[in-house]
Amino acid sequence: MEKSSSNLFKVTAVQNEVESRLYLHMENKGWGDVSSPNRPSHFGLFRVNDWPLYDGFGPSKKLIGRAHGTHVQSGVNSTIWYYHLSLIFHDDRFKDSSLQVTGNELSSGEWAIVGGTGELIRAQGTVSKKLVQEFSNGEKFIELNIRALYTPLKKAT
Repeated sequence: MEKSSSNLFKVTAVQNEVESRLYLHMENKGWGDVSSPNRPSHFGLFRVNDWPLYDGFGPSKKLIGRAHGTHVQSGVNSTIWYYHLSLIFHDDRFKDSSLQVTGNELSSGEWAIVGGTGELIRAQGTVSKKLVQEFSNGEKFIELNIRALYTPLKKAT
């Protein structure tokens, strides 16, 4: 006897939304060059990064995760950085979960959230970013306003 298609699929419409304001510290010690092309705009310069994520800005800030990933100088005639990052959380709420983000330039605009892991699996959304502080040595603090939908998997019982 054939099963009807209604018995083959379980449809569950459950999504959670997460909103958070975090601060990314682009430390100079938190990146390294993988390639250094000899071109005027440094087109093709490829870097890996490991930057801290904080819950606030100022002396009482708490480290809650890290931004691991890469950035590439993708402009032939101007400086345009392209980023692909894993925002990996170490705090209690989303411990060992991550958001995968991608997009151009770091100091303002938006990145796309294109996935997630752990509790944040199947995440999609945006990260609006704004430059908060830039230091004379080139380091920056960037405010990240995260808004994402995710569909957590239910654990087997």
